[in-house]
Amino acid sequence: MASLRDFMKLSELLTGLELLDPAIADDYRRQLDAASGLNLRELIAVYREVLVDESEEKTLAALLARFGGDPRGQRLHVTAQQVVRIWYLSELVDANGALSVAGHYLDSGLPEVYEAHPQGFSRGRYGDWAQRPRHRRSGP
Repeated sequence: MASLRDFMKLSELLTGLELLDPAIADDYRRQLDAASGLNLRELIAVYREVLVDESEEKTLAALLARFGGDPRGQRLHVTAQQVVRIWYLSELVDANGALSVAGHYLDSGLPEVYEAHPQGFSRGRYGDWAQRPRHRRSGP
């Protein structure tokens, strides 16, 4: 199994997210490692090969350059997509097209991007969506 440290660094590089939870990362790593048609170990091995300590941009560019049209490049590309997907949506799709929920929806990264709570979840009391907001933006 791929090392947790390497998986977290690769995840940060691919997603742009920071301060990833190690417990969630370990769970995601195990799920991705077990998913049919994905090869997380291979992706992490390539990440180690292209790692440029002083530049995340150069490392990312070198990694993306390995996602060619050959079977290995396509496999790396699909695996990298699933790393991003699992962190942002807390789900993954295996090579057979089967969707799996990864179990950390409330901790997923997408709400951080759009600065709101996860869709379908609210900390407000039941029915609060029916009330007009207290502060309205003026203008068009």
